[in-house]
Amino acid sequence: MTSQPRSHGDLSFWRCRAEEVEAELADITATFRAADPDGPDHIHYLFAELYLAVTRRWLALLAERQDSAFAYRVICHFLRLYRLECVDRLTQPLDTVSPHWRAYHRLARHQTIRSPITAHLILISVGARAHTHGDLGRAMCLAEEEMGSAVGKAAPALDAERQRIFGEISDKAFYGAARDYTALQHSRHRGWRRIILRIYGIGLVLLKPVWMPTFQRWRRVGHAQALAARDTTDRSARVTFPKD
Repeated sequence: MTSQPRSHGDLSFWRCRAEEVEAELADITATFRAADPDGPDHIHYLFAELYLAVTRRWLALLAERQDSAFAYRVICHFLRLYRLECVDRLTQPLDTVSPHWRAYHRLARHQTIRSPITAHLILISVGARAHTHGDLGRAMCLAEEEMGSAVGKAAPALDAERQRIFGEISDKAFYGAARDYTALQHSRHRGWRRIILRIYGIGLVLLKPVWMPTFQRWRRVGHAQALAARDTTDRSARVTFPKD
C-alpha cells in the first residue's frame, strides 16, 4: 500500500482500503470454516460468509462510481466494528458484549453446525440485524466525521452523498448478497436442509416487499441512534484510521 497516497480525499486510496476488507473477511471466514465443526468457533462462518457476500456486492456496485469515497470509508469502519463487537468477543462473558450483539452470541454458543438449518437461518438473521442496526450507523457517523473534518465537506453535501449510497445501492447489495448466500448454502446441503434452503430462497424473492423495508428500517434507525449518541460516545472506544 505504500504506492498509494495516504490522503483522506483520495478515492483510489480508499478503494484499495475497502478491497483489503474483502480479503480480511475472506480470511476470517476461512479461519472459522477450518475450525473444529463441534467447537465453538466454527458456527460463526455462517454469518461471516453472508457479510463477505454483502461486501463483494458492495464493491462491485461501487467500482464504477466516482462518489464512493464515503462508502469505502464506511466499509472499512464496518469491518473494524465487526472485529471489535463479534470476532474479538467470541469467548467473552455475555455481559461484556455490546447489547445489540448479545442475542447473536447467546444463540451461537448454543449451536453447532449440526444444529437444525432453521436455527442457523435465525442465527444469521440475528447477526445481520446486530451488524446493520447496531454497527452500520456508527460506521457511517465515523466516516461522516472524517470527511467533514478532513476534506471540508459541509453537512448537506455529506448527507446527499450518504442518501445516494445508502439508499438504492445498499438495497441492491444486500438483496443480491442474500440470494448469492442462499444459493451457496443450497449447493452445499442435501436432503431436508437443501429443501428448506430452496424454500428460503424463494421466500427472499416473493417476500422482498416485506423484509426489505425491515432491513431499511434497521439502517435508518441505527444511523439515527448513532447520531444521537455521537456526542456522548467515549472516544476511546471509537475506531479511527491514523493520519500521516
